[in-house]
Amino acid sequence: MKPKFWSILPAIALGTCVAAITVTLPGFSEAQAYTVIPNGRTAGNPSGQPLNDIILDSRFDQNRILDPITWSLAAGTKTDDGKNTLTQSILARAIVTIKTFKEDQLSLTFNLSNLTNSSYQAAVMSLWFGVTPNPTSASTITSTTNVFADVTAPKTGNAPGGFKNIDVCLYAANNCNGGTINGGLQAGQSDAFTVNIFGNFATGAGYSQVTLSDMGLKFQTQDGSYELAGVPEPLTILGSAAALGFAGAIKQRISQKKLAKV
Repeated sequence: MKPKFWSILPAIALGTCVAAITVTLPGFSEAQAYTVIPNGRTAGNPSGQPLNDIILDSRFDQNRILDPITWSLAAGTKTDDGKNTLTQSILARAIVTIKTFKEDQLSLTFNLSNLTNSSYQAAVMSLWFGVTPNPTSASTITSTTNVFADVTAPKTGNAPGGFKNIDVCLYAANNCNGGTINGGLQAGQSDAFTVNIFGNFATGAGYSQVTLSDMGLKFQTQDGSYELAGVPEPLTILGSAAALGFAGAIKQRISQKKLAKV
């Protein structure tokens, strides 16, 4: 059985038990929190990485800083074709801020860091996600360092690694598929950029909602190319806790049945 390296797996394994996890920040009630939901899909290279939906609400999420999103693979991970193996772990993290959220525009600022050890050549080449409702016009982007200076809507809706229904792809080199490794966000570097997404996001009830889905990222490394699924960090923590709690509950039930037979 192929080992899994993404830490969100416990939450997916308990899909029937952990239907959704609501992320609450200080000063907000649970009813006002944005929501992270495992959506049951998988993608990536290596394949099988679980994907999530992030549901945003304009009544509560204007100027909100979302919890960090991470993309990581451990040393020893192989590509699906078995031709490449990571000799060092790779890690990227993004802090996303909702700058504008109204019925016809969603603006997101990404602070993206490549936290891979700088002794290892591994560049972040592109980052993508789906948007529901679908955007109705092209997005624009601004960048502080001009590493991630371009944005596109993939013509086929697909991104590298088997990601589908993608509406926005931000890239550092040639296009969403990548490019020369020297054009990417290098290990130890960071970039901040804003993408403006236009569409009809109104619910008809005086507020807007948008779902960001299947957030993925492409690493080009000295050991080949890897496509990773983003993991919202509280979901990782709560997913692991839920797994432990579920295992404890099962163990308790077994013990009770044994006692009943004595």
